[in-house]
Amino acid sequence: MPGKKVYLEWLRVIAAVLVIFNHLPGYALFMSEEGAARGIHMFLSMLTRVNVPLFLMISGALLLPREESLRTVLTRRVLRILAVLVLFSLALFGTHCLYYTAIKHQAYDVSLSNFFYRLLSRTVEGSASYWYLYAFLAYLCMLPLLQRAARRMTGGEFALLAGLHAAYYTLLPLVNLVFMALGWPVIHLNRDFAVPFATTAAFFYPLAGYWLDQKVDVSRMRPAKAALVGLAGLAAVAAACLCTRWYAAMGHPYTQDYVNMFDYAAAFAVFVCVKWLTAVRWPALSRGRTARVICFWGSLTFGIYLLDPFLKVALWGPFSRAVGAAIPEPGVSWLWCVLSMLLGGALTLGLKRVPGLRRLL
Repeated sequence: MPGKKVYLEWLRVIAAVLVIFNHLPGYALFMSEEGAARGIHMFLSMLTRVNVPLFLMISGALLLPREESLRTVLTRRVLRILAVLVLFSLALFGTHCLYYTAIKHQAYDVSLSNFFYRLLSRTVEGSASYWYLYAFLAYLCMLPLLQRAARRMTGGEFALLAGLHAAYYTLLPLVNLVFMALGWPVIHLNRDFAVPFATTAAFFYPLAGYWLDQKVDVSRMRPAKAALVGLAGLAAVAAACLCTRWYAAMGHPYTQDYVNMFDYAAAFAVFVCVKWLTAVRWPALSRGRTARVICFWGSLTFGIYLLDPFLKVALWGPFSRAVGAAIPEPGVSWLWCVLSMLLGGALTLGLKRVPGLRRLL
């Protein structure tokens, strides 16, 4: 499709499926399973965590090359996401009010003041996945500054950001694992030492997405190099699994504390590999009918993400009971991802035809 970076739409759809899976029981199975099954579930769970980095990197690739005024950002972008956050949180609050009062016959504080405080603290029931909207708002508030910084960022400066990110999320946890194994006290960094552009996901990943989109020329990448990038991503996922296993081997319960240790490396690899596969290895994936289909689904992913919590309230219980009687839990969660994409996509398509909602979705 002329002028369209179709590989970003492929990434958007992949990230949407992984976000849905991230909030299902199948994601946390590695903390309760045993043997080889634990290892398989752990690997899938660690790989799943490239979801949010991919979404933020896509945003960076699309928005950071632009030059927009603060007024444009505030009136067109910040207000849109703020409206989405309030509207869908209020709808979710109302859905749970109805569920508890009319179906469960339990008392529920339905006051607007309760909603207001829950909105500010992100404690509206069922809104766990909406944390991304809060982080995205912070990113948009900084967008004009980030746009100027991205366009002037050198290779050395990006390497500095990536190095600081790796030091914070990989090196420090790894050193602490060694210290725990030796029986030494772990290291706690002073909170005043903060490098938000390197350690805050909403700033770091858009800058990374801009760099990988603008500076990495996949047309010159040979298959062997692309394979090495993919293997590096798989190695990053495996390393996160090994660190989680090592922590448990010390007598601790299995935890999600190490899922972010190498997620940036895996996300970078997925970003570059999908870009190479769809633009170089199989360019037909970025042309014609295939491109139209993936761009169509990509345009629905924001609505699918917003509507998944509502579908869970209405359908997850009977769905999991009916399907769970026939297939194991991992299959139940992955089938829900398919169902949520299809139903959420259909509902989003309908909502896009409602005046006012089209601009939000």
